[in-house]
Amino acid sequence: WCECDMCTALDVDKEILTDRLIAYANAVAEITSKKHPDRKLVILAYGKGREDLPLREKLHPNVAVQYAFWPSSWPVWEATACQQNQRGMKLLDDWNALTGTNLTLFLYPVNTYENAEKIKLAASKGIRGFYHCGWRGDFPETTIYTSGRLIWDPEADVESMLDEIMPVIYGSAAAPYIRKYFDMHHAFVRNCVEHPEQRRLYRDNNAHRYRRLPMPHAVKALELLTRAEAAAADNELALIFVQKEKYKVLFGYINEFNAMHPTIPADLFEDYALKLAELVKLARTCREPYATYRVSFSEWLYQTTGVLDFDRKKWFNDKKIDAFL
Repeated sequence: WCECDMCTALDVDKEILTDRLIAYANAVAEITSKKHPDRKLVILAYGKGREDLPLREKLHPNVAVQYAFWPSSWPVWEATACQQNQRGMKLLDDWNALTGTNLTLFLYPVNTYENAEKIKLAASKGIRGFYHCGWRGDFPETTIYTSGRLIWDPEADVESMLDEIMPVIYGSAAAPYIRKYFDMHHAFVRNCVEHPEQRRLYRDNNAHRYRRLPMPHAVKALELLTRAEAAAADNELALIFVQKEKYKVLFGYINEFNAMHPTIPADLFEDYALKLAELVKLARTCREPYATYRVSFSEWLYQTTGVLDFDRKKWFNDKKIDAFL
């Protein structure tokens, strides 16, 4: 953001840059509306200093606003109406009132339920447009399916849609095991949302998934996913989807193991080694480029073990992987 005198003069409060943003958008809209009176210029209420309401400027009739669920006002992405997101909920209402319900949303889906909650919330407030920024996080396939349906019918039942789509994604034989794991995982997510200290311990906010998982949870999850894997053995595509979820659990297990046991006890080493090998195998099968935000899988593997040093860029083709496995 420019710091020259002309630009900073547009700011009413140096901590809030919304007035500057809207002044600029209004000037552009004033020019373009003469040639295109029916077009809207969309701007983002996005990030600290730009998501607060303007203190001076009024919106040009041809300027529309898209409110982003950014961490500065929505710190907990994997939930909606929780205590931590109350500031964001108020800002959403304030922007909706300011724009005369001419508001659209910029969403960051991280799980099926939270995205469904946001779409239903928006529909109840008369908000009519969405932009989904990627499909990160947990079970992206079910999130895509339920979101597509909810856009047309915000009252649609999420549980019924899950029962309908899971056999299509994971195969009819594996779907019951996946559904049990799905329910268990989301119960864990809700518990982390309710207990922020747990969330800080386990979640990786940059990668938008759980960096660590408690041992009892991981062990039970792996039992269900191993059964699902066996049930999907004859369905190549379903097997890939099962294994992508299993990869996430193994990753959380290995990280928790290292956090809890920097020196692996002798009686636990074999189980640790086997799960690490399975993680590497799945990561290679799924061609996982990154383990965490901006940290490649091969770099994470080296940092985790101190010895497994594979080709950093094309590690899944490294011959040493075969020797390790």
